[in-house]
Amino acid sequence: MHVAPNLEWVPEAPWADYVNGLKADGYALLGVSAGAKLTDNIDLFVDARNLTGKKVAGDISATITAHAGTVIFYPVERRSVFGGVRARF
Repeated sequence: MHVAPNLEWVPEAPWADYVNGLKADGYALLGVSAGAKLTDNIDLFVDARNLTGKKVAGDISATITAHAGTVIFYPVERRSVFGGVRARF
């Protein structure tokens, strides 16, 4: 069995435009993953992401000159949990 915390930390986000007029905020996202071996061929796993539910810009499509209404920011993944079974043959 294993449990592993994870941290995605962007202390200082990049500029959103080429004239350095608009910058996104930095952020930190917390998550955890876990798994257990049931047999030699079967594992169970779970992966929980963005546990705090932060809403931040995780990616930017840069432009020459950006302003507050410019649609160039893409959000990070919402709070989510994935899980399943891995089988080896």
